[in-house]
Amino acid sequence: GIVLDPVGEKARRSDPERLARLACLWTDDRDAAALRLLNALPQPGLASDEMAFRLGLEPEDMPGLVARHPDLEQIFDGSESWIATNRTIADFETQILAALRLAHAEAPHLPGLAAEALRARICPRSDPRLFRKLTENMLAAETLRQTDGMLALAEHRPGLSPSQETE
Repeated sequence: GIVLDPVGEKARRSDPERLARLACLWTDDRDAAALRLLNALPQPGLASDEMAFRLGLEPEDMPGLVARHPDLEQIFDGSESWIATNRTIADFETQILAALRLAHAEAPHLPGLAAEALRARICPRSDPRLFRKLTENMLAAETLRQTDGMLALAEHRPGLSPSQETE
């Protein structure tokens, strides 16, 4: 027989990410396996070289994989690259906006959240470089703004909450 899971875990056997990783080992449809794996990840993307390894492809095959699928995106930061689905990127951006709305409601006097604190709230297992690149894209789109290293919603201005103003 073939050992599909040489380092089998005792816990989380039904974890979607684990099942997607295993599916990559036995399927011939690498495109479908890529989508399944990316959609099962708790973070917004996967390093291109790791993705190639999990799919049994060469790293130079990754641009072709992305080109075949309009719902895949390759994100570059210098020599590093990650692959993500448009859905996971949109979900990530929604989570960022929700976390910042909550932080602004809890502490309206603060200019925002430190990037690392925000990453820890949303996707602590994600690659910090990927997180930085995706937040840079949101800054460029003017969805977010950065002041003194703090990330905030573009429309947020530090000040007192309505209840603090009446006191």
